[in-house]
Amino acid sequence: MLYELRFYYIAAGKRDEFVRIMDEQIIPFQIQQGMNILGSFIDHEDADCYIWLRSYNDENDKQKLYDKVYGSDTWQKQIRPLFADLLIREKTAVHMLSPTKAMPNIV
Repeated sequence: MLYELRFYYIAAGKRDEFVRIMDEQIIPFQIQQGMNILGSFIDHEDADCYIWLRSYNDENDKQKLYDKVYGSDTWQKQIRPLFADLLIREKTAVHMLSPTKAMPNIV
């Protein structure tokens, strides 16, 4: 299993709007496309930070799902424009994680 931990930084004062878009548009769409989303979080110490966690079977599964989601017309024309101006893209951090032997796979 691969886990993807994403940290997004949102324009000041816009996190609630971004979270609403995640909850109502992005997460449902990605789940519908086959993404496994394990968590969606706000940071209590940073009012402009949003964090989420997804998992994949392997690197090939990740790439297949990226292509399906981010290459779709729905993503490009309907969903991406909803949040494009809210993200501070240069601050986005994506960490790919693998569990240690002591950890069971979380699905």
